Order: sequence, then C-alpha cells, then structure tokens
Amino acid sequence: MIKIFGKPLQALGNFIENWMVKNERKLILSDVYGNVIMHRYCLFRKEEVHQSIVNASKWPALYVHRFLLEESPDGPSQHSHVGSSISIILLGGYVERVGDKVKERKPGSMMMLKYRDTHKIIKTKPDTWTLFGRWITRSQDVRVVPSECTEICDYCKEKTDGVCFNRGKEFSYSTYSKQFENSKEATFRFPAWFHAGAETDKYLSRRRSAVLRLGRRSPVGEQEQLKIAQEYKKIPLMLVPSGEKEL
Repeated sequence: MIKIFGKPLQALGNFIENWMVKNERKLILSDVYGNVIMHRYCLFRKEEVHQSIVNASKWPALYVHRFLLEESPDGPSQHSHVGSSISIILLGGYVERVGDKVKERKPGSMMMLKYRDTHKIIKTKPDTWTLFGRWITRSQDVRVVPSECTEICDYCKEKTDGVCFNRGKEFSYSTYSKQFENSKEATFRFPAWFHAGAETDKYLSRRRSAVLRLGRRSPVGEQEQLKIAQEYKKIPLMLVPSGEKEL
C-alpha cells in the first residue's frame, strides 16, 4: 500500500505546501538564533505579518500548527489569545501550563480556552501537529503573565528584597514587548513570525551564520536560557526566561 500510494500522497503534499507558500498561507515562527520553531498553515485566509507579529483578522480562523523543536514557542510567559480558542493534538504532544496547572497533552487531547485565559506551551515533542481554531477577535492586545523564575537572581536580591520581580505581574502585549525593545541588556527576544518563502529562508540562514561567526549557539531549553540571561546583572527578571522546575 505504501509503495502504491506513497509517491502520489507525497506529490499531493508538496503541491499543497507550495500552494500555501505561494498564497502566503504558510507562516514560520523563528527564534532569535534563526531556528524555525513551528509552521502555521492558515486554512481559511492568509494572516498579515507586521514587524514580526501576526495581525489576526477579526473573523474566526482555523490553522494547522507543526512544532519542529522541543523549544517552547511561547517564550518566558503565559499569554492569552485574541479570542476564545480550541486546540486538538493530531500527532505528537506537548506539556502545557494553564494558569497554575501543568498538564501533558497527547494525541486526541482537546483544549479550550476562553478569551483572556492564559496558557503557555512548556515543551513539545518534535514534529507535533495540532489543529487550532479561534473565535472572533476581541482584542489584538492580549494578556501576558510572566512566570516566576526558579532561582532568585542578583537583581531581585538587590532591588526587591529577594522576591521574584515577576510575582503577581500582568501586562498587555504591547507594554510587555516594549520592555524588550527598550532593554539593550536583554539576551532573550520574542520569537518572530515570517511568511514562508525563499526570502525568509535566506534571512534565517544569514542569522544562523552570524550566530556561528560570533561563537554562539542556541540555548537548549529554558533552564539554559535562564543561566545565560542571569550572567547579566542589570536585567530585570521580567526579561529573563523562567524555568519549569516541577518538570
């Protein structure tokens, strides 16, 4: 059966992939080191990308997501979505934090989030596929809730009497992202969205080459990101990726 249908199915998959790229229906999420974290396939309509951020349309949307790495696509914080959403694991799985609870999601798992509910994907199985749908957009400026770090850094020991700077914090996305833009010391940046295509491939290739020339390498997991970031004593802790010690 595989010999009979393998090549036609592969050809069909390549055709759909090329059509998605040509019509700007495929998006790529990359980290600051140029590594591709995930693909997004827009099934209803294409999404606009402005300054590396997706501008969600006001209408309901349906996507297929493919997570390529174990790395979290969500960075150091929990976030809400622009509207109520549902996600179904098709293949693979991931570990997710919703509020104060940590849960493992396996194939067939269905997760529903109301507008303003916050969550964060902590770790994924490479090549995880999900079906993600959202309802009408309520607001482009979503909630961001930084996670507390597993260790108290020198900044908090000096400035906050040893209490994690992130404790009890909540920001709008625009306010939170501006903290990164205004901080020259921050070693962590938000993952960035791009339309898939040859130009994006060249851009990310140049970024990976630049990282190699600088003698850097991508940190593996949030604990290593935290260790690298805490070498800089002036960084407010809200700018530092937090670890997930219970895992």
